[in-house]
Amino acid sequence: DVTTGPSSSSSELSKLGEDVMKSMSLSTLESVAVGLVVLPLYFLIGGLDWVSTLGDLGTALDGGLYPDGLAAVFLYLLRHVALYVAISKFVVDWGGSDGVFEDVDTV
Repeated sequence: DVTTGPSSSSSELSKLGEDVMKSMSLSTLESVAVGLVVLPLYFLIGGLDWVSTLGDLGTALDGGLYPDGLAAVFLYLLRHVALYVAISKFVVDWGGSDGVFEDVDTV
């Protein structure tokens, strides 16, 4: 029917959105919300850390302080490996058992 074009598709999209929301659990919605805040902050901090490390490395190499440059790179790698290990152990549930994002409540 030509007369029900835009409003019909709008109501179909609204119904589809409601069905998706009903099928999602509270923990899934919370995980998405946390991810939308935490992930950009993680990337911002990681990027600033990378730029700072490159600056320290450049300054050390320019001054002939090679051990200081290596220490800056080593400490950068240590920080990020430690963060990766912490995230993989405590946030991501690799084994399939109940973890941090346990699916309990439904909307």
